Amino acid sequence: ALRRRFLASQIGQVLPVLFETREDGLWQGHADNYCLVRAPEGGHGIMKNVKITGVAGENLIGIGV
Repeated sequence: ALRRRFLASQIGQVLPVLFETREDGLWQGHADNYCLVRAPEGGHGIMKNVKITGVAGENLIGIGV
């Protein structure tokens, strides 16, 4: 419950994300708070600011800004 509340509290935040892999058409990487973020924009080894728009399971979902 604590983890889900923390993830939900990140919605609306802009986080720097280091993208690592691509899966199911989305790039995945870790934010500076260690959360896994998935977004359509990215690239292997690319750091990008991402606005968090939602939560899917244990992942944050966002769009590049």
